[in-house]
Amino acid sequence: MTRRIKITLIAGVSIFSLMGNVFAGESMVGQQAPKITVNRWLTPNPPATTSLEGRVYVIEFWTTWCPHCVRIIPRINQLTNKYAGKEVFFIALSEDKSPIEVKKTISEKKIDYCVGMDGGTNKRFKSTGFPTIFVIDHTGTVVWRGHYPEEEFEEALVKALEKAPPPFLEGVHLGPFEASRLDLSGGNSFTKAYQQLKTRAGNINSQDSKLTAEIIDDIESRINKKVEEANNLREADSAAALELYHRIVKNYTGAAATTSAQTAYDKLKNDPNVQNELAALEALRRADRLITRCAPCQNCRNFNSICPTCIELNQTTVTRVVQLLTNICNDYKDTKAAKTARQKLTQFAEERLQTHADANDSKS
Repeated sequence: MTRRIKITLIAGVSIFSLMGNVFAGESMVGQQAPKITVNRWLTPNPPATTSLEGRVYVIEFWTTWCPHCVRIIPRINQLTNKYAGKEVFFIALSEDKSPIEVKKTISEKKIDYCVGMDGGTNKRFKSTGFPTIFVIDHTGTVVWRGHYPEEEFEEALVKALEKAPPPFLEGVHLGPFEASRLDLSGGNSFTKAYQQLKTRAGNINSQDSKLTAEIIDDIESRINKKVEEANNLREADSAAALELYHRIVKNYTGAAATTSAQTAYDKLKNDPNVQNELAALEALRRADRLITRCAPCQNCRNFNSICPTCIELNQTTVTRVVQLLTNICNDYKDTKAAKTARQKLTQFAEERLQTHADANDSKS
């Protein structure tokens, strides 16, 4: 069946064009990576969600009872260490029912990357086999999917890293603290690693007190640059500035440079205009999440263009998206999100007209 017939079947709305061919398959490549939920981390210093924003990361879905999953652990260990200086996270989420065997495998195979018990993330990533690996770039877009970290995987990872902003600590010589580079780059483990540096810097009897003091100065300077970036955003896009302040505070808790970010964040989040922008932005994100949701019926693995139930489900999704976008335009008229919502609604209307024209042409 051709795409034109598929489009016509969805109640006259060109959903394939508008939604980026979401229903054409399960690869997820080209789509925004879904939310990650972990029931329990089994390795120390796991990343926070905010730690992944703006960074390249790799996520693998695996099980201990899958021989191939266990076989590739050394290779992922190798890649984790190879790209340690690039501040890329390697995350493996186990689909085992119990953490007992997972912990045993972590110990026996000396896993160097982050391992946790999955909390439903694999379903959102539409992972259908083990192992399944995804590479996500700094914009949060899935750029590669496969079952083994082969040459194509590493090529995709390298390309994603090349396009990403420079690593937070790029050019900083950490000396004996090199193993803490990822921790010191921000996230859940930043505070502990940073405090250890400060303790060493304050110990006049420590041989590396001078080096640690220099590293601390570098870190503070780089955080200050991020704060300046947020400051410059405040007038043009207060909601984006608020989110950046929030990431700074969450990722670099304990650093002196975060104090001003915390003050600015507290002030902005209580501003009614900013609250309005954030509410509109969240509504727009809900619409986007609906747009990227595949809604096949229970009998179909993917969207099936000749299945009446699939068509009905996805038309319901389209209707909900249109209603959400309309509400944003009405309730948050002067926000940037409202402008985006109006553009999306215009695109819906144009697609509908084009589809009707195509349908009439095909009849004639």
